[in-house]
Amino acid sequence: MSVTAVSPTFDASVRALTAHPVIVEMALDLNQASPDQLAVLITGGSDPTDRFMFLANDRFAERTGGKRGQFIGTVARAVIAAMNVLRDQPQESAQ
Repeated sequence: MSVTAVSPTFDASVRALTAHPVIVEMALDLNQASPDQLAVLITGGSDPTDRFMFLANDRFAERTGGKRGQFIGTVARAVIAAMNVLRDQPQESAQ
C-alpha cells in the first residue's frame, strides 16, 4: 500500500478545482473508462500517473484558455476527487 503525503496548500488547490466545470466534465468522461484504461492513468485507486498529470494539465489548459493548476498534480487529483464524488451521487433513474 502506498501513502501519499500532500501539503495543505496542495490539498486546498485540489479542493478548489474539484467542482470546476471542466474538471467535472473530465471526471464524467473517465468514469466511463474501463478498469484497464484507468489503470494506465491512476495507480492505487487514487494516485495519478505522471502521464495522467500531464494529459490532465494539457486538457484543462486547452479547455480553459491556458489556465493551469497551481501544482503539477493539482488537475489530475481534482479529476480523481470529482470522479469519486460523481460515483457517490445517487443516479437518477430514466423515466
